[in-house]
Amino acid sequence: MSYIYVRKDIYKFISDVDSAGLLKQFLIALYTDAYISQCVTLGFALPPASVRNSALIAISNISWTDPNNTSVNIPPWTFESSTMPLSGQGPYIISSKRTSGTQYQLSTQTSSIGQLENYVRDLKQDVAMLAATLTAPNTRVYTDYDYDRLQAALVLSALSFLMWMLFLLVLIIRRFCCR
Repeated sequence: MSYIYVRKDIYKFISDVDSAGLLKQFLIALYTDAYISQCVTLGFALPPASVRNSALIAISNISWTDPNNTSVNIPPWTFESSTMPLSGQGPYIISSKRTSGTQYQLSTQTSSIGQLENYVRDLKQDVAMLAATLTAPNTRVYTDYDYDRLQAALVLSALSFLMWMLFLLVLIIRRFCCR
C-alpha cells in the first residue's frame, strides 16, 4: 500500500471511541519499526525518514474526538510485545498470542452453538415423534380446521337424522289418526 487517506475530523465519521482508538493505533503501527521493516521483506522500499516523521505528525494532528466534548477520551491501545501474564488478554491490548480475530470470535460463540445444537436435537426428536404418529396404524392426526369441520358435519347429520325422524313420525300419525 503506498498511501492511506484519513480525514482530519475523523470523529464525525467514527463515533465509537474504541474504533477510533484502534484506527489510531493501526496508523501509528504502520510506521513503527516492527512493521515498517517488513517493507524490505515484501519487496517495497522503505519510506524516507522525513515521510515517516511527517506521517506520524499528521496522525497526531487528527481530531479523534469532538473538540467541543472534552469528556470523551480515546482508550490507549497497545501491543503486547512480550508475554504479559494476565494483562495481555485485557481490553485495548493487541496480542500476537491470539492466532486470529476469527478464531477469537468462534471461541466466544461456543455457548450459542451448544444452545443451537440442543434446539436442533429437540426439533429432530419432535419430527421423529410426529413421523411415528403419522405412520402408526389406525392413528389419525387432526388439525383444528379438521376438527371444526368434523363438528359441523356431526351437527348437520344429527339435524338431518332428527328431521327424518320427525317426518316419519308425522307420516305415521297421519296414517293412523286420519283414517
